[in-house]
Amino acid sequence: MSIMRNYNLGNIEIMGKDLSYRDNKINMHPTIKGIDVFTYDTAINLAKQYGDDWRLPTINEFKFLQEYHNINILGFSSEAYWAFDNIPEGFSNNYAYYLSTRRYGGIPKDQRLKVRLVRDI
Repeated sequence: MSIMRNYNLGNIEIMGKDLSYRDNKINMHPTIKGIDVFTYDTAINLAKQYGDDWRLPTINEFKFLQEYHNINILGFSSEAYWAFDNIPEGFSNNYAYYLSTRRYGGIPKDQRLKVRLVRDI
């Protein structure tokens, strides 16, 4: 098993890769191969499997990463990622951050997006 390298930037640690069912830590279903996009609720549940301190990045953290760091070096794709920021209760959407356009917006929680976890250090 290869060792994943994490990155420390400012006051956050960023996982060295996007979550995927290729990862033994989250591969609870051995018959599922290669899934690397998840619904919002699945993303939250996967983060909990890594421990209470891992979470989705906030919109401001995504902006920071794009403003001050070469996000490609960190292995992010140009696709959309789930963000930690919540839309007010009563909506079935949550925020996503689109790396290719540097924009964010609310989308249905049942959409499947990329997931990268961070934690405060």
